[in-house]
Amino acid sequence: MSASHSKRRLGADGRRHGPLAPKRRPALLLLAGLLLTGCADGTAPTAGNEPSPSPAQVLDFSAIAGEWVGEVTESVLDRFITYDATITLDAAAKRGIKIGTYDYGPAQDPIDPPGVASQDCGGVLFALEASGDDYSVEEALQHGQDRCRNGVIRLAHDEAANTLTYEWYTNAGELHANALLVRGE
Repeated sequence: MSASHSKRRLGADGRRHGPLAPKRRPALLLLAGLLLTGCADGTAPTAGNEPSPSPAQVLDFSAIAGEWVGEVTESVLDRFITYDATITLDAAAKRGIKIGTYDYGPAQDPIDPPGVASQDCGGVLFALEASGDDYSVEEALQHGQDRCRNGVIRLAHDEAANTLTYEWYTNAGELHANALLVRGE
């Protein structure tokens, strides 16, 4: 590099100026450090500004842990069928990990032809979400696959009444069944 070219990079104060000038390196290092720790606003991690939950976060189902029972009403082929349901939930699980089990009894008013929406199936439940009094779990059939299909259950806890509002959604997000569940014995 020629001496005249070098002089063009020096300011009137005799120092180099530009994006990598020595006086700016500490600021760049500080900014990089803050971005790496998730604190771009310059604050240290605290309970108020922690990163959003990761998929491995433990979800708290303790308020609704235990057995819940009720009669489900489901819309099938423009008709309604009813069947007994039992859901058993653990107190906590990581997202995507088993949180409980479910069992649906035979339909009390099955639809012809036989086997269509006759229920009498069950399996395991996997934790999806827990926020306040609202919870979501995903079904995975273990018996009755020829009579039922997997879906997502949304539960809303009414602490005062000690009930769970149960809503069953298809994997496409359509609401097909609902119930009011009470604590089992």
